Amino acid sequence: MAATLLSVWSGLATRSQGGSDHKEQAYPDGSLEGQALVRDLLDAIAVTGFPLLPPRPLRYIEAPARYDGEAASLFLGGGITGCPNWQMRAVLQLDAIGSPAVVLNPRRKSYPAGQAEAAREQIAWEYEHLRIADVILFWFCADTVQPIALYELGAHAARGTRLAVGAHPHYPRRLDVVEQLRHVRPDVTVHESLQATVRAAAALLPAAPPGGPENLSLSLCHLRTCWSEGLVWRAVGVLALVVGGSPQS
Repeated sequence: MAATLLSVWSGLATRSQGGSDHKEQAYPDGSLEGQALVRDLLDAIAVTGFPLLPPRPLRYIEAPARYDGEAASLFLGGGITGCPNWQMRAVLQLDAIGSPAVVLNPRRKSYPAGQAEAAREQIAWEYEHLRIADVILFWFCADTVQPIALYELGAHAARGTRLAVGAHPHYPRRLDVVEQLRHVRPDVTVHESLQATVRAAAALLPAAPPGGPENLSLSLCHLRTCWSEGLVWRAVGVLALVVGGSPQS
């Protein structure tokens, strides 16, 4: 199945016209972000030696759902409004490197914008889950300044929280992030790509306890479920989305 999807990606990425050597994108209206999303998806599916992990739905908490588990957790901090869905890419990249972390994602599939009560609920959820997360990943895309994320970064840098920080090279306040952290948290590197930031965050997570034979049997069942019902069907959906046009944020 993974090989088939890789073949599909190859066909989507380029196509020949009229027997010439000229090649173009099969989805000219697709955004660069959409293309990157597909690549991350296929990396997650085709990773060699796919780890014995529970399926992603068991390791994914999206606002406003509450997380009260004991497994190591990773909060995705950064821009939402006016930013591409980099959070989805981060989840796929974590799968690609076999991270067992429970992802805490503040970005909702559907958010009732303009409703004060929903805003209060969102703020309270982020406040609580930023504090219970084992690691916070901050990513600053190039599209907007993201003042709330800057505030949260400053607060948790001062608290001594385990942080992985990245800012796109064209992020307008990248220099400020680099210099502020150089003073308050010289141990934190500001990465230039989401992938490098994700890997840094995964490296900061506490080690998972070893599992016994019972856990191994359960994991094998989860592995089969993940392949047959999770990642593969997500692949079909994302491929169809990108072929049809750019993803909505």
